[in-house]
Amino acid sequence: MHISSRFEIYIRNCFFLKKLSEYQVVQDIASDVRKKFVDEIWSNSHLVLEITVVLDPRFKMDTVRHWYKEIYGDDAEKNLKIFFYYVKYASGCSNSSNPYKMLDHMGKPCSKLELDRYLNDPKFASVEEFDILAWWHANTPNFPNLVEMARDFLSIHFAVSDYAVNLEVEYYWDTFNQCK
Repeated sequence: MHISSRFEIYIRNCFFLKKLSEYQVVQDIASDVRKKFVDEIWSNSHLVLEITVVLDPRFKMDTVRHWYKEIYGDDAEKNLKIFFYYVKYASGCSNSSNPYKMLDHMGKPCSKLELDRYLNDPKFASVEEFDILAWWHANTPNFPNLVEMARDFLSIHFAVSDYAVNLEVEYYWDTFNQCK
């Protein structure tokens, strides 16, 4: 998955500007951008974004929990439970009628579900030159089902036009400067 770093910074700044700015016009602009993000991007692709973030061993559930608090407010926990059940189901970790799903790659009974083991393992240190695909390749023996899921989800190209983001930023910047 690829998300333009400028877009990522742009969205993150909008969430924080709304909370931290002393200027009402900045808060209004940040609210508008946040609403567009939720309506146009999050609502259309949130499961892909969420699962991809969970499959990043540097973030796991922390980032998703933060997004849910920002987007869903008081309903965050309820929606987070629904998402978590979906991830368990999608990763093949649900109670299955297939008895082989409950065996690990060596044919031994699993003591913990793969997803639970992955999420309970310590997060990988956040480093600039992290190769997520190499990490999953190296951890294939530990998480064979999640590796397949990671392969599928991490291959999805997700980008937002930098041009569109820049136009909107310029528009809001000009509007803000006129209000001074």
